[in-house]
Amino acid sequence: MKALFSLTAVVALTAIPTGTASAIPVSIGNPLVNACYEAAVVERADGLSLSQCNQALRREATTSGDARVATLVNRGILRMLRDDSAGALRDFNEALALDPQQPEAWLGKAVESWKAGSDRDALTFANRAIKLGTDKPELAYLTRGLANEGLGNVNAAYADLKRAHALAPQWAEPSAQLARYRVV
Repeated sequence: MKALFSLTAVVALTAIPTGTASAIPVSIGNPLVNACYEAAVVERADGLSLSQCNQALRREATTSGDARVATLVNRGILRMLRDDSAGALRDFNEALALDPQQPEAWLGKAVESWKAGSDRDALTFANRAIKLGTDKPELAYLTRGLANEGLGNVNAAYADLKRAHALAPQWAEPSAQLARYRVV
């Protein structure tokens, strides 16, 4: 397993780069679904938050609609924060079974794949998230850059890290990764 370069930078799809949410918005009429969403936004991955997501899936998001997909992605984010890779991947995969066009689920899979050392899968999933219009393209490009680096594609890695930095210049992680490069 690869060491995390920054826990909040990679794991939290909801806090990159400025704390703006990429958890999936849901309707106001479902208090447990909304509680799960809010927990993902503020990165509150405690037992209560996870329980609210579980209850939301049982009580409010029982159909195959957007609320279920959103809640699965948001619970996956919480599981990522709790270092529960297997659980996060189950949630992202279930969300994608319901909606294969869900970019944040693809991004979650990219991050988890990179963390597990599967650069080829991380690259594939990050590409998919970018193509589908993820709310966190800077994280997708960063993940793709690190995956490219792991695969020996140094020029592509550098370009992706530069893109991540351009998309979120206030986010320190792309700059820190770029500082490791020496352009000659």
